[in-house]
Amino acid sequence: MKVNLVGRVNNIKLNKTKVLLPTFEAVVNSFEAIEDCNAGSSGYINIEAKRDTSQIQIVDGEHSEFPISDFIVEDNGIGFNDNNYDSFQTSDTLFKQSRGGKGVGRFLWLKAFNKVNISSVFEKNSSLFKREFVFFLTDGDMPAAQPEKIANGTRSTVVHLVGLKSEYQNVCPKKLSTIAIQMIEHCLSYFLRADCPRVLLTDGETST
Repeated sequence: MKVNLVGRVNNIKLNKTKVLLPTFEAVVNSFEAIEDCNAGSSGYINIEAKRDTSQIQIVDGEHSEFPISDFIVEDNGIGFNDNNYDSFQTSDTLFKQSRGGKGVGRFLWLKAFNKVNISSVFEKNSSLFKREFVFFLTDGDMPAAQPEKIANGTRSTVVHLVGLKSEYQNVCPKKLSTIAIQMIEHCLSYFLRADCPRVLLTDGETST
């Protein structure tokens, strides 16, 4: 069975009051990836909110007043190994059903953002491999992203949500404190764990 990605994403509803949900889905994935490799409190999740400064002459205010354009979520979890990548490629996968996952989170990424750049270094048979690919709306099949064996590196995955669409950018909170509060509320069960990884939210100038 083939899945039309454009049609699948068009059929998903994302209320503008839930504009941060796609980003939070990426953060939850990071929590789960860290859990899967038993990194626990030695794990980390770094979230960077990139601001749109293209209208720097129009916006009169501090850096924190510029709208959000991208989110970058990085972690040192298990990564896009073969099983996780296969699950990612499968529409409405049941891979994370036991955790309450519905297999549609990545489609929300494309509902709100123009594309997603993904780079992941993971371990396989005591060796390191790197898998990179771009997730974007297409009517055709996306080419498979084959992993490349690398000699040096550390386990890490970077999910770069690129180009928040204007209808969502206009309603996206600008203050890091607001984003942080909503993130904690959405991921509360993870933050309450004794082995919660270190989580950092920054916009390049301030952090929380």
